[in-house]
Amino acid sequence: MTSHDRTMHMAATLSRRNVLRSGAALAATTSLASAFPTVAGAAASATSTDASASPAGRLLVVFLRGAADHLSITVPLDEPHYHDARPTIAIDPDATLPLDDRFGLHPAMPRLHARYNAGEVAPVVAVGNPAANRSHFLSQDLFERGSDGSDDLGDGWLARHLNASATRSDGALRAITVGANVDESLIGFPALGMTSLSTFGLSRAGDFAGPLEDMMRGLHASGSYLDQAAIQALDAAAVVAGLPASQQRNRTAAAFEDIVTLFDADLGIEAITVSIDGWDTHDRMGNVEEGYMKDLLEGLDTTLGIMLDGFDEIGIDDVTTLVVTEFGRRVAENGSEGCDHGWASSALVIGNGIDGGRVHGDWPGLDRDVVRDSNGDVPMTTDYRDLLGEVATATLGADPTILFPDHSFEPVGVTT
Repeated sequence: MTSHDRTMHMAATLSRRNVLRSGAALAATTSLASAFPTVAGAAASATSTDASASPAGRLLVVFLRGAADHLSITVPLDEPHYHDARPTIAIDPDATLPLDDRFGLHPAMPRLHARYNAGEVAPVVAVGNPAANRSHFLSQDLFERGSDGSDDLGDGWLARHLNASATRSDGALRAITVGANVDESLIGFPALGMTSLSTFGLSRAGDFAGPLEDMMRGLHASGSYLDQAAIQALDAAAVVAGLPASQQRNRTAAAFEDIVTLFDADLGIEAITVSIDGWDTHDRMGNVEEGYMKDLLEGLDTTLGIMLDGFDEIGIDDVTTLVVTEFGRRVAENGSEGCDHGWASSALVIGNGIDGGRVHGDWPGLDRDVVRDSNGDVPMTTDYRDLLGEVATATLGADPTILFPDHSFEPVGVTT
């Protein structure tokens, strides 16, 4: 029996369970392959950019999926209608962590408040999409493609920058989604998706890992776009195989611990995206002492706080974190002590090189006429594309006209 025959025979003996356990690398192959036809065009675009240029920093995008409530995160302090509209779930201004004379942070967020006081956090109020769509799926799709619904953008906003710029690395690790699937903001670029470092790659195939990798490389040896994507995924799996994986049992905590490891490994990563689910709070939002929002914000504060402490401990000072959501929630609470889908929400920008320690954006107020004219919602005054564009320009050296080709860009002023 030849070496090739032995490899094929061993691979054929893999049980269905062993094959499934190695699925992280296979999923990575699929993620890359779905985007890989754009690579030739990306290489051509990159020839017009100084190949020696490298981004000023790196970007982490944290997407709070489900529509996080503006008024429970960045809490207005002097808005009587806010308290009238939310008799059971309004946050007591005296209980908030002070930001300025207009806003306070929810008291469940002391770690981020301490960093706000240190000039490392910049909340942005009344951020939204002009489309004002209230469907989670459509709004997330529009957000991640950088669209207001009036155009036909087929790729992600981050993918457009990555395709148009010189690469920091030639491998598959320039952009990563820590999650089961590559986020839509990276669709159109050969980004990598990994659920976690502990499950990524072929290691879970045990003794069959080597033969399985040999088999997959043999199957993808033609040089086609699809096969190049598969080989890139296998190469990436080999690169990250030696990295220490988080042992946290909580999936979100593990994801952010892995993010610290990935940025620290100096693998040429420019952007990482990650999602936190559960923000669709139609009921039992609560206020200061209990409720879904307290629990969600406490978890967010702890997770981000530990990650930022990790950055500090190992000297990572070039990562800017952008915390966003697809839309906000209505001003008035509903009959279930929650809030239904609304329009604008708030965002957080975290890191060095920002104008932190103050609240950004034009606050429209919550007077009854203002809320009535916006159909019961917090009105949008900051187009989310202006925020994304400014942060990506300052961090990655992006061109806003490439990120959002049909949008007239106006910086928010959150970066320095």
